Amino acid sequence: MSYVGSSAAVIPVGFSGVNSQSFNGDGSTVAFTLNRPVSAVNAIEVMVNNVQQSPYDGSYSVSSTTLTFSAAPSSGTANIYVVYRDFPVGSITDTGAVQKTGDTMTGNLIVDTNVGIGTSSPAQKLDVAGSIQLSSNNLLRWVGSGPTLNASIAGDSSSNMIFFTGPVNTERIRILASGGITFNGDTAAANALDDYEEGTFTPAMGGSTTNPSVTYSAQSGQYTKIGNRVFFEILIIISSVSSQGSGNIRVTGLPFAEGGENYAYVCKIGYNDVFDTAFQGAYVAGTTLTIIPTGVTQSNAIYGSASATASNLSSGYLGISGFYNV
Repeated sequence: MSYVGSSAAVIPVGFSGVNSQSFNGDGSTVAFTLNRPVSAVNAIEVMVNNVQQSPYDGSYSVSSTTLTFSAAPSSGTANIYVVYRDFPVGSITDTGAVQKTGDTMTGNLIVDTNVGIGTSSPAQKLDVAGSIQLSSNNLLRWVGSGPTLNASIAGDSSSNMIFFTGPVNTERIRILASGGITFNGDTAAANALDDYEEGTFTPAMGGSTTNPSVTYSAQSGQYTKIGNRVFFEILIIISSVSSQGSGNIRVTGLPFAEGGENYAYVCKIGYNDVFDTAFQGAYVAGTTLTIIPTGVTQSNAIYGSASATASNLSSGYLGISGFYNV
């Protein structure tokens, strides 16, 4: 039987039950059953009487779970050792005394290929099929080619999510557990941006006593809501008027009710040829715009014959834009 080296020398080897296996030779048996399939002779290391066998000279062969010697090993107790090399795809480099104690590994572990957790075919450097859990205040960090490219995400003990940039982890955005977003280190819930939406609504002409009867060619309303501020634009095109309204002149249908300070929100009439009078403004109350006379305070525009404070409707265009708080 061939040996590696010039003579049969004792090789001190410490074997793990997971990665090695031993057999008793009897001087006649040449085939032994391995506890895992083996694809090639150099996928295992074989020692007989503490002498390593060469995988290249026909001393032994393997076929799946069968190890076959060219000559029967001598008799002995556990005198045949098999070490499974378990060839890795890539390599692992020890850069600081990687040690295993129980289930704990200390030191640096460097892997130069893809790592899969919960998947046998990782497609990226780290491919996780499942959830990842970080304890409170630990960071998930991206590091670029320079310190200015650093970015991190962390959660805190109050279940907020925080986004940082820069080498010293400067807070940029905080998503509050209670809802809302704060910026640049501001943690006050009262300052959080808690809503953003865009949408449409259908405005219509109205009256505080009775509504006018009109035919519309268009009733277009668009809004953007940022936090508690609503910005809107209205275009109403009237093709005909069947009957005038009565009371204060109104435009109904705003998407949100104002926040209780209705007289503070004055809106601009940009285009108007539906009124005989050149009204230029309106204020919000509830979900309704009330037209106000130009240059007149403490008064509402009303339906009636044309005057500084009154007008009837006619066909034409009415454009209004403005904003208000909710």
